[in-house]
Amino acid sequence: MTERATAEDKAAGEEAGIAGVALLRPTGSHASDPPFDGRLQLARISGLPVQLDVRVPLPNFRVGDLMALAPGRVVPSAWPSTDDVPLTCGDVHLVWTEFEVVDQTLAVRVTRLV
Repeated sequence: MTERATAEDKAAGEEAGIAGVALLRPTGSHASDPPFDGRLQLARISGLPVQLDVRVPLPNFRVGDLMALAPGRVVPSAWPSTDDVPLTCGDVHLVWTEFEVVDQTLAVRVTRLV
């Protein structure tokens, strides 16, 4: 078991130049546990699925527009076609992207890191 790292733990990790790891403190250990060095081994969780979203806001969309949706209908957005689109994980903005078509599939290309 672990408990969340404190602000002191986080500051210590930043001072040590540790990035991309979660600092944890053990609350108990088992004889079969590997040695604990204070870092969550990211390789162990790298295969977990993560929901990413690319959202284009439609600020003037109304219930009437929703009821009028039909095949072939074009829904305009207020997003300029020249602006990059944010890619998020929940409420966390990760990168900026642009839309692209790859083998007849809509994709996004990362243009800038946040």
